[in-house]
Amino acid sequence: MSCEECKNRRTGSQNNAMHLLFSQISKECMDKGIDLREIVRKEVPIQCTPENIKWLWKLLQEALFGTKSTVDLKRSGEINQVYDAFNRILIERTAGEISLPPFPCYEEIISKQL
Repeated sequence: MSCEECKNRRTGSQNNAMHLLFSQISKECMDKGIDLREIVRKEVPIQCTPENIKWLWKLLQEALFGTKSTVDLKRSGEINQVYDAFNRILIERTAGEISLPPFPCYEEIISKQL
């Protein structure tokens, strides 16, 4: 891996924000009684845990950019593109009942860690 590739990787703050986002989506889905069957498939009940939300995120990022790990997302643009695609899918498949919360900011991440 080149130094240039390392510089373009998502930051630790972006990683923390993504994980906070996964938890926020999970909580909203669970609060509203929505499981992943409504977002993915209807055959098997799948709870909307943060880990399962991350799994969906990674499926989208692989489809969009061919990357399997969130560490490989570029700082500028790629996280936003996955976020936007994920939001469209959630809105469409839950008839607008669920949409992504705003992407967490640094201050929100710090307050959750304290």
